[in-house]
Parts: sequence; structure tokens; C-alpha cells
Amino acid sequence: MVRMKKLCLLLALCVFLTGGLQTACAADALWMLPVSSQEGALLYAEPLEDSTLINTIAQGARVHVERIGIAWSYVQHGSLYGYVRTSELILGTNEETPFATVHAPSAGKLTLRKEASISSAAVDEVTNGRLVIVLNKGGQFTRVCYQGQIGYLLTAYLRFYTATEEAYTLRVVLPEGQGGSRVNLRESMQRASNSLMLIYEGTQVVVLERGEEWSTVEFNGTLGYMISEYLPLLE
Repeated sequence: MVRMKKLCLLLALCVFLTGGLQTACAADALWMLPVSSQEGALLYAEPLEDSTLINTIAQGARVHVERIGIAWSYVQHGSLYGYVRTSELILGTNEETPFATVHAPSAGKLTLRKEASISSAAVDEVTNGRLVIVLNKGGQFTRVCYQGQIGYLLTAYLRFYTATEEAYTLRVVLPEGQGGSRVNLRESMQRASNSLMLIYEGTQVVVLERGEEWSTVEFNGTLGYMISEYLPLLE
């Protein structure tokens, strides 16, 4: 609750800096978001605070968002690339659940539309598991920002999430004796559910929640589920 109150205060700063909520998510080639933290945002080499610190980005400075994440976002600042805490960016939304992912089991994707109508022109397609910023949640349609583009997605096919700073990073490890070199990031907590992508052993992923059997994982702007056995805790 304290974090959400702080986020609301930061969103007020967003309106002042950008002249409105829309400009933080303008439909242009560069998806630019301003830094909110008074101390500045720390730019890391990996989505991990123990990783190499690349630079400190001043409050109000804009970064080019390559991939948005619930916990960490991959950004460009000048000639530098790295990860910052998403909580240190002004997202341009007042929603209590500022993130959503697409969950359309049959089609595997949703059409991002220009207006809140199924007959409206298509802006883009958003595949299952991809993260979007929620601008206005509605009954039939939700207004979102996806890779700098503003449009509408059918609310029934979205899963909504709150921001978090409780995430941590773990490496994917295959059990001894198991063949192959990659594991599935799945759409649901079921072994038979669709695979969103294959992730190589040794890859670091952001773990939002780790359960006994399944973990909620974020990787490269996609949120899905991985068998917890592949994410051993560090000793």
C-alpha cells in the first residue's frame, strides 16, 4: 500500500513533466519514459542489484525502453544499455494493476486496436505472455500501451498484475541426467499448456513468485510459468 501511494505521487510528477499521461507512452519509434526517483535510477548490467553498476540516471531524464517488465526493465540511456527497476520509471497510469499480459489460449495473440471496437483498425498484435502497461481498465476493452503504441485490447483475455520489488533473479538449471539444453516458459501452470518460449540452461530469469511446483517468471518482456525444479535456490 505504501508503494502504491508513492507510485500515485510519482504519476502526478509524470503529468507535470510530460504534459499529460499520454505523452509518456507516445506512439512513436522510441518508447521514452522518465525516471521518477529523486536519487535517480541505477542502471545495472543484469536484472540484479549485485551485478555491475553501469551508471546513475538523473530524475526526470528519459530512457528508451527496450523491454518493459514488472520488476526490471531493459533500457537505453545515451549509448548505455542495462536494467533499471521498473518502480523507478514513470509509467503514465493511475491503475492499481498497472501491468497486464495477454492470455488468448486459442489464437495465441490479441489484436491491439486503435479504438475500443472489434471493427476498429489494427495497430499491432500482442502475443500471449507479453507485458503491456494498463492505462484504463474497462469492462469490454482496456486501453493499454504496448511498445510505445496506445491502443485497446479485449479485457476478457488479459491477466492483470501489480508492480513489485520483491522479485529476484535465478539461473535455469536442468536436473542431472535430464536430456536437452532448454526448458519451457509456459502459458499456465500446467505441463500440457502452450509454450511461450524455450529458455536455455544457465540463463538468468526474474522470478516474481516461486511456488513448490511452479514459479512465475519474467524474461525479455514476457511473463509465464516455469517448473520450480528448474530454478534451484542459491545455497
